[in-house]
Amino acid sequence: MYITNSNLCIRNAVASDAEQLCAWWNDGAIMAHAGFPNGVGDTPERIRESLAGDNDGIHRRHIIELAGTPIGEMNYRNKGDSIAEIGIKICAADEREKSYGTILLSMFIDVLFRYFGYEKIILDTNVKNTRAQHVYEHKLGFRKLSVRENSWTDQLDVPQSSIDYDLSKADWLAAHPQIEYFRFVQVESPDEKSAICENILRMLPNWFSVEKSIVNYVKEVRELPFCAAFSGDAAVGFVALKPHNEYTAEVCVMGVLQDFHRHGIGRQLIALCIEECRRAGRLFLTVKTLDQSRESRSYEKTRLFYQAQGFYPLEVFPLLWDENNPCLFMAKYLGGATE
Repeated sequence: MYITNSNLCIRNAVASDAEQLCAWWNDGAIMAHAGFPNGVGDTPERIRESLAGDNDGIHRRHIIELAGTPIGEMNYRNKGDSIAEIGIKICAADEREKSYGTILLSMFIDVLFRYFGYEKIILDTNVKNTRAQHVYEHKLGFRKLSVRENSWTDQLDVPQSSIDYDLSKADWLAAHPQIEYFRFVQVESPDEKSAICENILRMLPNWFSVEKSIVNYVKEVRELPFCAAFSGDAAVGFVALKPHNEYTAEVCVMGVLQDFHRHGIGRQLIALCIEECRRAGRLFLTVKTLDQSRESRSYEKTRLFYQAQGFYPLEVFPLLWDENNPCLFMAKYLGGATE
């Protein structure tokens, strides 16, 4: 899962998140409502091993980011019979009570119902957590099922009480016909890759006007790692990544519909390319774009975008494409060993 709304992001937790999760889980102030006022006492090594077992169909942990900075976590567990149990913690104390929880839960719940096939979502919360109860009951529409008095004890053997809630897909969709967020999906079908690529490129004539280039891209992306951004069920952006060798991969082609510019979609697509490169141990991400020696306001914006993502202009190839389209070669160093 990789979903965004403005500067909020929910993404799958990965091995590199283990240190941050460990710091949160071992903090008693964060974990008190979950029954661990002294913290869990876990280690990054055990957490990495546990994350390796996460599976979309069974159980998945997620990181919440605000403007690229981790501020909390979410999770869901498949309980069978099309029921998912969910949880959330805003771990950064200075980011609480800002309504982020309501926005994040709305996105999360909507995705689980619309795209993961669940028919019911359940959760529980500590009776003492009155703010969470208000959000669940009055902002999200959860149904209060029961109060379990002194049903468990915390780490200090203090009895605790919980409230159980549920929410049906039918009730959610009736009350929330449309929730604003973008989904980022790894597309596997070659036909779907080509269709998304062609549809978007043909709607960007200021960037893609050469028919031969469009046809070549539509053919080439079929065999490449490909991520698309969706608003609802409509693809509004995509990127295709072209690995060259063990050190380098290239942004082969990327496009975002003009109505969706400045929504952070391009930034997230590049972030996913970087994540994929680092996972494979690659050191550089490159891209080719139109050089400034050919005047184009559209490509001026493109160059500024790549520079803002940390790409540097390295060399101009005046005739790589043709004399009317000088090619600027840009690269971003991703860190790692250079031996």
